[in-house]
Amino acid sequence: MNVGGGDSEILADRTRTGADDAALWRRFRGACGDDAKVGVLQRLKLSGPIPEAFSHHLNRLVPTDDRRGEALMQDIWRIGMERLTLAPGQPPWSTPLPSKHFADRLHRFSWLPDLFDQGDRGAERAIRFVDDWIETHGGFNGFTWRLAPTSVRCWNWMICGPDLFETGSEEARQIRLECLVRQIRYLSDQVDAATDPKARWYGAVTIVAGALCIDRAMSLDTALARLDAECTAQILPDGGHVSRSPSRNLRALVHLLTLQDLFRQAGHPEPDFFEKWIPRMGAMVAFFQAGDGALNPFNDGDEARPEVVEAALSLLPAPPRRFTFAPKSGFQKLEKNGLRLVLDCGEAPERPFSDFAHAGALGFELSDGPCRLVTSCGYSAEVNVDWQAAVRRTGAHSTLILAGRDSSTFSLNEESRLLSAQGPEGISAKRLEEADEIWLDAQHGGYKAPCGLLHRRRLFISGDGQRLTGEDSLVRPISQPPSDDRKFIGFEIRFHLHPTVTAIMGRDAIRLVCDDGTVWKFKTSHEGARLERTVYLARGVVERPEQIVMAGFADPNGDGQQPYSLGISEGKIRMTPKQAARRAMTLTLGFDISVAIFAMAFSGLLVWSSESPRADVPLNSIAISTVFFAAAVATSFLVLGIQKQVWRHMGWPDAVRIFQAICLAALIYLPVMLMLNGLLATPFATLSVALTLWTLGLFAGRMFALSRTTHEPFQIFSPVAKNGQPVLLVGDSQSCVQVIRRIQSSAQSSKIRLLGMVDVEATEPGRAIRGIPILGSLDELGDLIEVLTVRYKQTPWVAVTGAARKRETTIRVLETASDHGAEIMALNRDETAQVLEPVRPADLLSRPERHLCIEPVRNLLSGANVLVSGGGGTIGSELTRQVARLEPASITVFDASEYNLYSIDMELAGMLPPKRHTARLGDVRDINRVRDVFTRAKPDVVIHAAALKHVPLMERNICEAILTNVAGAVNAAQSAATVGAKSFVFISTDKAVDPDNVMGATKRLAEMAVSRIAAQTGMAASIVRFGNVLGSSGSVVPLFERQIAAGGPVTLTDPGVTRYFMTVEEASSLVLQSAALQDRTSETGLYVLDMGEPMPILQLAETMIRMKGLVPGVDIKITTTGLREGEKMHEVLTYEHEAVVPTKVDGIWQVDNLHAPSELFEKRLAELIEAASRRERSEALRLLGVLVPEYASERAEKARRWSA
Repeated sequence: MNVGGGDSEILADRTRTGADDAALWRRFRGACGDDAKVGVLQRLKLSGPIPEAFSHHLNRLVPTDDRRGEALMQDIWRIGMERLTLAPGQPPWSTPLPSKHFADRLHRFSWLPDLFDQGDRGAERAIRFVDDWIETHGGFNGFTWRLAPTSVRCWNWMICGPDLFETGSEEARQIRLECLVRQIRYLSDQVDAATDPKARWYGAVTIVAGALCIDRAMSLDTALARLDAECTAQILPDGGHVSRSPSRNLRALVHLLTLQDLFRQAGHPEPDFFEKWIPRMGAMVAFFQAGDGALNPFNDGDEARPEVVEAALSLLPAPPRRFTFAPKSGFQKLEKNGLRLVLDCGEAPERPFSDFAHAGALGFELSDGPCRLVTSCGYSAEVNVDWQAAVRRTGAHSTLILAGRDSSTFSLNEESRLLSAQGPEGISAKRLEEADEIWLDAQHGGYKAPCGLLHRRRLFISGDGQRLTGEDSLVRPISQPPSDDRKFIGFEIRFHLHPTVTAIMGRDAIRLVCDDGTVWKFKTSHEGARLERTVYLARGVVERPEQIVMAGFADPNGDGQQPYSLGISEGKIRMTPKQAARRAMTLTLGFDISVAIFAMAFSGLLVWSSESPRADVPLNSIAISTVFFAAAVATSFLVLGIQKQVWRHMGWPDAVRIFQAICLAALIYLPVMLMLNGLLATPFATLSVALTLWTLGLFAGRMFALSRTTHEPFQIFSPVAKNGQPVLLVGDSQSCVQVIRRIQSSAQSSKIRLLGMVDVEATEPGRAIRGIPILGSLDELGDLIEVLTVRYKQTPWVAVTGAARKRETTIRVLETASDHGAEIMALNRDETAQVLEPVRPADLLSRPERHLCIEPVRNLLSGANVLVSGGGGTIGSELTRQVARLEPASITVFDASEYNLYSIDMELAGMLPPKRHTARLGDVRDINRVRDVFTRAKPDVVIHAAALKHVPLMERNICEAILTNVAGAVNAAQSAATVGAKSFVFISTDKAVDPDNVMGATKRLAEMAVSRIAAQTGMAASIVRFGNVLGSSGSVVPLFERQIAAGGPVTLTDPGVTRYFMTVEEASSLVLQSAALQDRTSETGLYVLDMGEPMPILQLAETMIRMKGLVPGVDIKITTTGLREGEKMHEVLTYEHEAVVPTKVDGIWQVDNLHAPSELFEKRLAELIEAASRRERSEALRLLGVLVPEYASERAEKARRWSA
């Protein structure tokens, strides 16, 4: 394959033979051939003790590829342009594979995390595939056990560790673990002798992970020393990868971040070189990140998925350093107001890193905001090696090619048997910034030896980012005498365009049209610029965009005074969304009419040519019929709005609409044809052929567009039904595409009738997505609801998805929808996208909802005996559910409510075997019952959720609050310590901070008591403070829901009251996470959640009213009752004197300063409990004020007056 010209082809698949591979593998096996068996000596090297389980697991820090996972669930295996479709659940290696390259990528298991993320069915299938692979290839196989695929495979297995090695029977788990350990030992034995840098890197990180994750697998110190050496060898001082590949830099960064997370999880000191390299590598990844979030595909690097890049950068300890020149990596960046150019001005690295280097000297990547403009042919490890080799050529880059030669020289690396790039010599770049403008002057001597010329490229970018100027010239070096050969040398300058760019050749310029409607004018002083097809690999498939090519001849004695090309991107023209939509609709209608004209004209000639005898060509008949047929087509398509269809999102409704338009056009044309019958030759035969050709042309054009954009040309024939509840969809177009596709392909499609879509970004008004019209923007939502209500005689539901589920946008939609009586619902992008669900109050939090970091908690609870007191309550029951999912040895639920205990016990019966869960009825105030329950359960972890929490009720029932919240906590903590519990978790509240009420004071006192018991008994304890839990019993949300359902009024204590809110799932996750964070004996850790900004209660009430399609103050009144006893206007999570520090878990803070009780604490605590037992309210209040100084005497007196 030859990309971009040149005098020879590079076929990487042919340069290293089977004999070469065998020679490399012989070091380990002592034999040749893919299927050779491992010898006795090597078998001994792989043998040894096998650990029983993982000690830690790697966390998956970057998102998986949902698209690949969905394809695998359909048994479609696609690598590059090669595709394999199998029977349901069939392992891919059980059938002949398309190529050696396909097999190599397949056995790396990079697809495994994507399959595990497809729910339970995906996880079941993934485990089955791994087990089958172990059975067929796990002993040893010369091909699949090569160092590179083995190291990648082990890494991917460990990334899926909890799902893969802790599921199934004990025997199956042990077989998987044994196979993994044997592979890691093989890597440890072979990695130092490897010559492939990729294999050495993957092997090094995999062995470190194995040393930390698997007990006794290998020496951690040796593994770290090897990884440190690889970092020094493969990471440049500026943080770039020695291969000069941005995507390899990203992969290496993700590996180190994953290992860093593993070290923190294991409580092991991090290696010093992590701190050295991770910030530098992160800065380099940010250097290469384009406006669309992906990477520039320099050298053997692909674009990488934007969400992976963002995830990696978000994990850095600090925001990445920004710079414009990477001297060691050899790149310069010019950037102004979104216009961004990155120039390759570095030479190929030394061997063996040059085996995959590209000859792209002075090539560049150009983008404007999120729009990619100029690029190279890119690279992808997914496509076959012939394509990979072809795009290493100079002609595959946006630079100058002289005499068909490459700017770098390629020679055979005798050790790796691959073609290695060297040079070019003398590559350099000078930069000048002045008056907010940037000049760059770069050159290289790659053509000096063969042609006697230097390539010089000058670039200029204006301060406003509206103009980019560049020129190329070929210059004879000053030190070189003039050439006697006056024969001119041919050259080409190529500018490869990104697949998202459409090039239109004009008289004075080439217009580059981006996806978002932005237009750049490309002008040149060089005559003869032309457009040609090229390839683009950086998105994992072979795409065929266009390139601008300028060719000419160079003077061998040139002085560079007359540059051979002047490429100017002069003044970008930004279209408004409406202008872009009108342009797209005009092009669509123009295409359809052009196809109709061609079909009618060609059918006239075709019918004439089939006649016998043949008369003269009926030119008049053909011209008349063509004109009237085109008019009928234009009328029909405009009436039915065919031009509004968005081709890349077409579905079966669009196909039906096209058929209707074809029929209407025929009906319009028939009367005209009959009136002109005397002027037309064979009108009926001509019309029949024309309609057939026209139909084929219409669908062929659309299917071709689909094949280029979605790679699914038959998407247009996906059937869809339209019935059910009318729904107006609100969201961004990208999210809506996924949602619409899922709804139309699900059984729920008969229950939901999508009337149209409101685009929050307003990028394509007037168009249609899979037959669903884009009706307008958020500003027009109210008018659209009114129009649709009149048209369909029913107010539609408003369903938000994607970007519309952001808090600010959701509130805006709520306000508009409620004003027009529309109920608001929600749709997700995942597999439940076809199910409408009410908008939850959690969607309106002033921060993203926090989720549990599972691995540390799993390590704590898996195989442990867990006891949850108060386990039948709202928070306690959710805690019990989350604990049950983590496979504890047993769960004991202790609660005073018979009904609550029965309910959670029934749930556990469906989650755990009968002998692994127990329900115990009893009161935490009864010390004898508490001791009995704890002695029977013998818990390793105790979670104390039992409490009385209703503030006004506790003001009236002081002694009951003390006995439950204080004595109950003391009873539970002492009993836990007595039976040898390792960890005790106490659930506190934000009302314990500077308490104004009895409930808060008792919880504050319980914090101090638990801390005291932990210090005395050596037990590890953690205390968790959080705010109000949405939906818990007694909270404001259920109250508001009942009041709204009853027609109002909704009651507030004060319109100025604010509260922190969190979901039940968040609260439970924080409790479990704190238990995992605090593992120091005799100490107590106090934790709080980063809960964002507090929410006004008035805003919450108004929002909940709007959720029901009602207007606050009109349909539902809001009244004020005044603050209740003990209630504050505003809550806080910490005292002013308490220092808050972040933990290793994002969103959780630790409070450094716990109150140290006085020496008389225990005595006074006993007196308080005794007074409460005797129901001596005044004495109990006095002692409560003494033990909790913050709870002032005035407050105590106030509470006494209200107490019962």
